[in-house]
Amino acid sequence: MQLSGGASNMMDVDGVIAKTVDVFGEAEKATGWLDDPNRLLAGATPRSLLSTPDGREQVLTVLGPIDYGVFS
Repeated sequence: MQLSGGASNMMDVDGVIAKTVDVFGEAEKATGWLDDPNRLLAGATPRSLLSTPDGREQVLTVLGPIDYGVFS
Protein backbone atom coordinates (compact mmCIF):
# COMPACT_ATOMS: atom_id res chain seq x y z
CA MET A 1 0.00 0.00 0.00
CA GLN A 2 1.43 3.35 -0.96
CA LEU A 3 0.70 6.03 1.57
CA SER A 4 0.02 9.60 0.62
CA GLY A 5 2.91 12.01 1.12
CA GLY A 6 1.74 13.32 4.49
CA ALA A 7 1.09 9.92 6.01
CA SER A 8 4.37 8.40 4.87
CA ASN A 9 6.34 11.39 6.17
CA MET A 10 4.80 10.73 9.57
CA MET A 11 5.83 7.07 9.56
CA ASP A 12 9.05 6.64 11.50
CA VAL A 13 11.87 4.19 10.89
CA ASP A 14 10.33 1.59 13.21
CA GLY A 15 7.03 1.88 11.36
CA VAL A 16 8.66 1.26 7.99
CA ILE A 17 10.56 -1.73 9.38
CA ALA A 18 7.33 -3.10 10.89
CA LYS A 19 5.59 -2.66 7.52
CA THR A 20 8.47 -4.48 5.82
CA VAL A 21 8.16 -7.42 8.23
CA ASP A 22 4.40 -7.44 7.61
CA VAL A 23 4.89 -7.52 3.83
CA PHE A 24 7.48 -10.32 3.91
CA GLY A 25 5.86 -12.27 6.72
CA GLU A 26 8.98 -12.79 8.82
CA ALA A 27 11.81 -10.69 10.21
CA GLU A 28 14.61 -12.64 8.50
CA LYS A 29 13.20 -12.08 5.01
CA ALA A 30 12.48 -8.43 5.79
CA THR A 31 16.04 -7.90 7.05
CA GLY A 32 17.45 -9.45 3.89
CA TRP A 33 15.34 -7.18 1.71
CA LEU A 34 16.27 -4.09 3.73
CA ASP A 35 19.98 -4.87 3.42
CA ASP A 36 20.13 -5.85 -0.28
CA PRO A 37 20.78 -3.19 -2.93
CA ASN A 38 17.57 -2.49 -4.83
CA ARG A 39 17.56 -1.41 -8.47
CA LEU A 40 14.28 0.48 -7.94
CA LEU A 41 16.11 2.58 -5.36
CA ALA A 42 19.02 3.37 -7.71
CA GLY A 43 21.06 0.53 -6.21
CA ALA A 44 20.76 1.78 -2.64
CA THR A 45 19.74 -0.54 0.16
CA PRO A 46 16.30 0.25 1.54
CA ARG A 47 17.80 0.48 5.04
CA SER A 48 20.18 3.24 3.91
CA LEU A 49 17.21 5.42 2.96
CA LEU A 50 15.31 5.16 6.24
CA SER A 51 16.96 8.17 7.89
CA THR A 52 14.96 10.75 5.94
CA PRO A 53 11.23 11.19 5.31
CA ASP A 54 11.82 11.16 1.53
CA GLY A 55 13.83 7.96 1.81
CA ARG A 56 11.14 6.28 3.90
CA GLU A 57 8.56 7.30 1.31
CA GLN A 58 10.70 5.77 -1.46
CA VAL A 59 10.98 2.50 0.48
CA LEU A 60 7.22 2.41 1.11
CA THR A 61 6.59 3.08 -2.58
CA VAL A 62 8.71 0.05 -3.52
CA LEU A 63 7.05 -2.08 -0.83
CA GLY A 64 3.54 -1.28 -2.07
CA PRO A 65 3.52 -3.51 -5.16
CA ILE A 66 5.32 -6.29 -3.26
CA ASP A 67 2.55 -6.18 -0.66
CA TYR A 68 0.06 -6.83 -3.46
CA GLY A 69 2.13 -9.61 -5.03
CA VAL A 70 3.53 -7.56 -7.92
CA PHE A 71 7.28 -8.10 -8.28
CA SER A 72 9.32 -6.14 -10.80
